[in-house]
This record gives sequence, structure tokens and C-alpha cells, in this order.
Amino acid sequence: MLFFLFIIAILIGLPGIILFILGLVQKKQIQWIIGSVMTFVAILIFVFSIVLTVRNSANFFRKNFNNNHSYYSNKYDRYSDENNDRENIEESDKTKETFSDDKGISGFIKGVDNKLTLIHVKTDQQLADKGVTIDKIEDYTSQTLKRNGIPLKLNLTENFNGKITLTAYSADNTEISACTIIYSATKGDDQSLEFDFDKIVNFSDIKYCILTESIQ
Repeated sequence: MLFFLFIIAILIGLPGIILFILGLVQKKQIQWIIGSVMTFVAILIFVFSIVLTVRNSANFFRKNFNNNHSYYSNKYDRYSDENNDRENIEESDKTKETFSDDKGISGFIKGVDNKLTLIHVKTDQQLADKGVTIDKIEDYTSQTLKRNGIPLKLNLTENFNGKITLTAYSADNTEISACTIIYSATKGDDQSLEFDFDKIVNFSDIKYCILTESIQ
């Protein structure tokens, strides 16, 4: 379409210029008036063609830019997702290496915020190898609520004498707080222990806990 507009402008403009010049030379008013009108129309068509060309070029480059941006943005998103998935898998593998073979236990806790929170508690492999595992999360009591504590019932298949630490984590694997107690028991002497956390710890933020042996 633009090509034809240029041709039309030339076909109108050239005769218009010729008529305009002849009209001036021969002093024929009708000729130079017709020539002037034809030249003016040709100029309008030419300018209109240039505007259309510029607008179409701008639309083309803008569309091409958006397509390229979308393409590379999608590639980056896929790359980011793949790497995030890979990091999550690696983090999960590390967690699996830390946890013992048992699946752990789940239960409700309630702290000074007086809200029920479902958590998952597991024993790490080193402590499990020494015969210490978690039987269940005990029911919270008035004393537990007063202390902001998590009561656990432990099972022993071996004698144990040392320190154990219960570390609480949030959903994004951030450590919230930890409680360490001295624990001494003989094989088969199952006991319930209460891990008391600071009252500023909000139990609603806890997603899971890991029970480990403290060497300090």
C-alpha cells in the first residue's frame, strides 16, 4: 500500500510541477493554479506515506522487542524454576541425610499465645543410632502453657547420658529457637521430657523440630 501511495504522489506531483512552471512562464493562470493544486495534493500524499511508514516501523520494532523480551523472560523463568527445584531437591537430600530412618511424629502444641499449632518432630541420625527416638508429642498441660514448652515422650533402646537439643524451625527452614536439657536414662526407661522455650517464641511460627545430641 505504501509503495502505491508513493507512485501516486509521483504521478500527481510531476505533472503538477510541470503545469505550475508552464503556467508561470506562459502566464496562464489556470495552468499554474491546477499545477499548484496537484503539487499540494502530491505533497500531502507523500507526507501521509512517510507517517504511515514511520508508524508501521515503530509497531514492528515494538512488537519484535516485546516478543524477544517475552522469550528471554520465559527462558529466565524456566531457568530460575529449574535451579530453584534443583536447590530444593538438594536441600531435601541434605535434610534426609540429617533425619533418622523413622518418619518422625506429628502433633499439636500450644504455647503462651494459646493457639494450637501442628508440628512435625524428628530425631537426627546420630541420636537415633544411640537408641534415642521420639514416641509422641505429649498432651500440653497447664504447666506446659505456663512455660511455653514442648513435651515429648522418648523411647530408649540403649543407655544414654548426655545433652539433647530440640531445635524449632519455620516453614522456610529458618531456625527459630532451641532448647537443650541434660538427659540420663537406661535402656527401656521411657521418659517424658519438656523442652521449655523462651516466652518470646511464637509457637505459631514453628513448622517442624529436630531432636539432636548436643556435644557442648
